[in-house]
Amino acid sequence: MLLALWMMHGPDGGGWAGWFILLFFGLSIPVFGWTLIRPQRLTLDEQGFVLSGGMVRSPRQVRWSDVRGFFVYRLPRGGKMIDYNYAEGARPASLLSGVNHHLGADAALPKA
Repeated sequence: MLLALWMMHGPDGGGWAGWFILLFFGLSIPVFGWTLIRPQRLTLDEQGFVLSGGMVRSPRQVRWSDVRGFFVYRLPRGGKMIDYNYAEGARPASLLSGVNHHLGADAALPKA
């Protein structure tokens, strides 16, 4: 943020780059604080699992019968995620879930 302020008060006024840096990092501070106060949680039970906390507005429950399978997805730079696909007819109807399905997984679990 100091870099952005320095760029904005520099000889050329900083232009759009200083404002972009200030906006990006300025918005990331409240998000980071929110995730410290309300961390994301994964709760397992006999019926399925519930994702809550973090940036999730309301807890989302997924029944075991709605999941076709879990697998490890390897990210391009060496990271890993636990992804899963929904059973036939159980996928939530949204634009993002359709895009995710074409990328290879319907949804992912948060990294602990």
